Amino acid sequence: MKPADHAPLMAAVADELAAVRHGVEAVAGLVGELVASSTGEARDRALTEAQALDLASQRLDALAGLIRGLGAGATPEQAIGALTLSDMAQRLGTAIDRPSSPTPDAASVSGDLLLFD
Repeated sequence: MKPADHAPLMAAVADELAAVRHGVEAVAGLVGELVASSTGEARDRALTEAQALDLASQRLDALAGLIRGLGAGATPEQAIGALTLSDMAQRLGTAIDRPSSPTPDAASVSGDLLLFD
């Protein structure tokens, strides 16, 4: 299969990512309602989760854009350069520069959102 033949598949994958993002946004709306109706420590936890869902939505959107760009013929470097999330661009850029990328830190693997470190 030639790279040009990948365009329809990449567009379909990008559409799937966008659909998942919409689902995440729906859950984020529910968590937002929880934030509004909670107090104290429960509110703090709900707010942290709402922020994590927002980040997940942004990441899914960025990945969909990256896949669309690749499907449209952009080079990996161009597609990564178009990313608006700098930490994602750095991680993916590292994967291009060094195919055997370094082991991610524990927070990255766990999916924990670090607001203040």
